[in-house]
Amino acid sequence: MIVAAGFVYGCLCLSLGVGAHWSQVRPDNPQEELEVKVALHDYLNRRHPDDKEKLEMLSLHFSMFREIGENLYRAAMAQIDRFGRKPPGRARFGDLVFIVQQLSEAAANFQREECLARARTSIRLARLVGLQAQMTDVALLNMDAGEVGEFPQQHPNFREALIVAEAYQTTVAPAVELAMPM
Repeated sequence: MIVAAGFVYGCLCLSLGVGAHWSQVRPDNPQEELEVKVALHDYLNRRHPDDKEKLEMLSLHFSMFREIGENLYRAAMAQIDRFGRKPPGRARFGDLVFIVQQLSEAAANFQREECLARARTSIRLARLVGLQAQMTDVALLNMDAGEVGEFPQQHPNFREALIVAEAYQTTVAPAVELAMPM
């Protein structure tokens, strides 16, 4: 079904902030609503990729929780990438806590849309960043495969080694598991 041109024009004016109201955007037909959601989301992503505020308002208005989760996840990953491969130090503690908050909110939004694999990934990364906030003298973010494989071998705490292994989607070596006291 094709949405009327006037309605789409009104939606695009709304996305640009030109005299429309959110109440004018919500159609009665669920198929039209889906088309409007997709059209507006695509339009904002293509024409105004830096306008995160309008994209967030659109997502909230249409209860697009997966998109909200994706935006939070991407923002957190961009901040994690900025840390590089060196230990963050105590000065970056606030940044790490903020990233944990973003990943936790992303997981909650993914759960609302029943994107459970994405929610699980967000939770695992939030745990890793939380562990990094506790262990500021060791670089846990942006590790390569070799460092991830060596970490459980060299680290005495199984729980912390497991957090790292799960975040990087690897397994903990059996030798480490056997060394655990019962």
